[in-house]
Amino acid sequence: NIRKYYRECVNTDLRGFDIDEGDRFEQIPVAIKYLDMREFAIPMFHFLMRSVQIKDFPLFWQLIKFFTSYINTPKLIRLLKEYSPVVFGLHDDTHTGDSSANNELIDFLTVLCEGALYPIATCLYISAYLEENGEAYWNDEETEVLSRHFRNMASSIIDEIESE
Repeated sequence: NIRKYYRECVNTDLRGFDIDEGDRFEQIPVAIKYLDMREFAIPMFHFLMRSVQIKDFPLFWQLIKFFTSYINTPKLIRLLKEYSPVVFGLHDDTHTGDSSANNELIDFLTVLCEGALYPIATCLYISAYLEENGEAYWNDEETEVLSRHFRNMASSIIDEIESE
């Protein structure tokens, strides 16, 4: 089991963001930014997901997006499937709370897509995943809005491809 964990850590793609990535992760303490993400990204993802099930905390979304940026896409998709009840449950489809809090799920999934080796395929996968599973958490309209966001994201990426 330890060997499997070690291989998983070593194989973690270092595709995260630079320490000086501007304002995107400004709230993350510098000591966390300098951790070896090959070793700590996946365990911290698990820890954060377990912690938020006990009590939501303000830095959760910033931290989860930060660690997400360091985990390779196939592993991240498996983690999303495992923890989607937790993450999806934090999204308010009534839009009665803080409006910025309602965008956190979209931002989290966008970080997942931006860092993907195949971002168009990942955007379409996330869109389909939200369409299939979202109705258990949100109303039909909200599910469609979220799903459409990632279809539009894939379309935008395709539009930016230059033909020769």
